[in-house]
Amino acid sequence: MTPTDALQPQRIENALTGRSIGQRIIYYPCIDSTNRAARALALQGDAHGWVVLADEQSAGRGRLDRSWQSTAGQDILASIIVYPELAPAQAFRLTMIASIAVVLALRRVCAVACGIKWPNDIFLNGKKLCGILAEGQAGSGGMQFMVIGIGLNVNSTVAGRPELEHTAVSLRDATGARHERNTLIIALLEEFDSLYAAGAGDAGEHIRQLWQQHAIMIGRRVTITNGDDVLNGIARAILPDGSLIVRDLRGCDHTIVCGDLSLRLE
Repeated sequence: MTPTDALQPQRIENALTGRSIGQRIIYYPCIDSTNRAARALALQGDAHGWVVLADEQSAGRGRLDRSWQSTAGQDILASIIVYPELAPAQAFRLTMIASIAVVLALRRVCAVACGIKWPNDIFLNGKKLCGILAEGQAGSGGMQFMVIGIGLNVNSTVAGRPELEHTAVSLRDATGARHERNTLIIALLEEFDSLYAAGAGDAGEHIRQLWQQHAIMIGRRVTITNGDDVLNGIARAILPDGSLIVRDLRGCDHTIVCGDLSLRLE
């Protein structure tokens, strides 16, 4: 990792002065999981807007507890802490906000057009570029806190990695150039901050519409697999709670709840 590749927590904090998100950056050269560290901070209280960054994770994971692989010092591994005034049924809004923030930041900084694949992935050229894992703890009054983990493939490459090269991509793979991670992180947190403020309270419909505008599966044929059950149909819409509406080949609509499911685009 060259000096220009190094993450600069103080630079990121300074660029986000006055914003709620990114007011404090906690940096680790290597950690087991940024989400785990962020969760511990969230439980201590008074950590709203704090962001945990790492250059390397030894036990990174994604949805369904799948392993998240990244190359040390090359990608963005971040977890954002918020104390949202949301009911548990509204918690998916944070995944929506993070997804939109990634898409907008990449378009602004890298002129790259990405899309969102339900429920929590960002795709570029038909392959996974970024994964998002939102976790939290609910109480009697709603969500006590949420931790939103973001793993974005930036300067790593899948070349020579047969287990990934057909399903994953990095910005470097797609553009042929290296990208400055600090600039990307600042843009990502700026977008998240603006969207979080815009999506507070009852303004979730605005976020849902934005998410749907950038979703790559809406209007396309998809296959939903849940164990031995398979549903083929057309993805029609996303609901505020994160459920996906799929119309089967007989014209019947199904509400697909995000869970132990996989979705494949046809």
